[in-house]
Amino acid sequence: MHRPPDLDFPPLSTRTALFEPKFLTITRTDNETFEKVSPFVIKKVIDFTCGGEVESCNKNRNGTLLIKTKGANQAYRLLKLTKFHNFTVSVTEHETLNFSKGVIYSNELRNIDELDILNELKSQKVTNIEKIRIMKNNILQESGLITVTFGSTTLPETLMIGYERVRVRPHIPRPLKCRNCLKFGHPTKFCRSPKTCSNCSAEAHTTEDTECDKPKFFINCKYDINNQFNHSPLDKTCPAFIKQKEITTIKTLQKVDHKTATRIYNMRHIHQSTPYSKITSTNQPTTTVSEAQKTASTQAPTSTSTNRQLRSYTDIMDHQPTTSSKRTVIEEMETEISSDSTTTLPKKKMTESDHGSKSGHGVSYSITTDTRIIKTALLPAHSSIFTAEVAAIYAACDYAVSQKKRFVICSDSLSSLQSIANISNQSFYTARIRDILNSHQSYHKRRDSSFARTHYRHCNQ
Repeated sequence: MHRPPDLDFPPLSTRTALFEPKFLTITRTDNETFEKVSPFVIKKVIDFTCGGEVESCNKNRNGTLLIKTKGANQAYRLLKLTKFHNFTVSVTEHETLNFSKGVIYSNELRNIDELDILNELKSQKVTNIEKIRIMKNNILQESGLITVTFGSTTLPETLMIGYERVRVRPHIPRPLKCRNCLKFGHPTKFCRSPKTCSNCSAEAHTTEDTECDKPKFFINCKYDINNQFNHSPLDKTCPAFIKQKEITTIKTLQKVDHKTATRIYNMRHIHQSTPYSKITSTNQPTTTVSEAQKTASTQAPTSTSTNRQLRSYTDIMDHQPTTSSKRTVIEEMETEISSDSTTTLPKKKMTESDHGSKSGHGVSYSITTDTRIIKTALLPAHSSIFTAEVAAIYAACDYAVSQKKRFVICSDSLSSLQSIANISNQSFYTARIRDILNSHQSYHKRRDSSFARTHYRHCNQ
């Protein structure tokens, strides 16, 4: 193995703090990739060159290595690397990951040239600026918003414009969308699909002088039965576009890759998967309660426990009003609410029940009303009944808030309610439930929420 590089460091493109991470790319110069290079050899060479372990090292799809160093010292050493084991390499700084983008607003900079602004802000690690202009009365005008690029991986909170201190907000880029096939996730230069019509999503069949007269259609929304796909691919209200915007926001704010951001998005938007046969079918009647019972009963059979009865979907839907003196949870709920002088429920209210069950087929939960099943979902087989109960409460809250009506959510899991009430519990479902309640409270002027012994209640004006 070759000697480590000397300390005659080449200058970096930006001034880097001593302990600020730096992203570097290692590329083979013999037209080969790192695909077949042993990971043990990669670790030994990098650790020996840097004098210790780096923050991370990943193989890119194009066969290069992406290195994240722990500081400037390791970055300087890696930039001098020319030989990697028994082949030559070149090390360069990553084109985008070593920079951060923010947006500022300053009315004082409207009539100042961009180059003059950049020269004045270079001392604050600003490498590029771009004014955001808007079209108003068919005239392109400055909006006062400026996109600022910093030569640092950490975005500063403020920026000094003369003696004025302005706040720097994270810049959320537009979702990556191909202009050729109009699909998300790849740029135009890597697209292998034929050019697509921007109106009907079919293969391009118009010229610059003609317009498409076919019905609007967007293929990205075709396989989601909950979305409407009879809109143009350029429509900003497209559900697929809104989804990609949220994923891009997660990537920017939480500084994760696209795969991780998509997983976080899917956890936030839990929904029942739709079978392909249901998507491709046309003119099918709405699922009735009896059909839902059959489907649910095959998915989640009843299972019992020594502590309590775990009810399946069939038990929930076949439930008949009891004739005994013992009242149901919903009846107790309605009695308590009616006796509460501070809360008045409307005559027509929504009452939802959430239930979790566990059997040999896995863990599942359902949300039901008095007449129909709202949602059913299966969780991983290793999940506990506690997870199913909390997931059901979260899904019920999310659904009820989306209806913009007053609602009652009933649950018979005391441990779930205790975990939600415990602020120190920061698990995914409990934290999301509290987020829903907090956002709902800020939207409405009045809110009444409380925990009871056998149920969870949330009522609002």
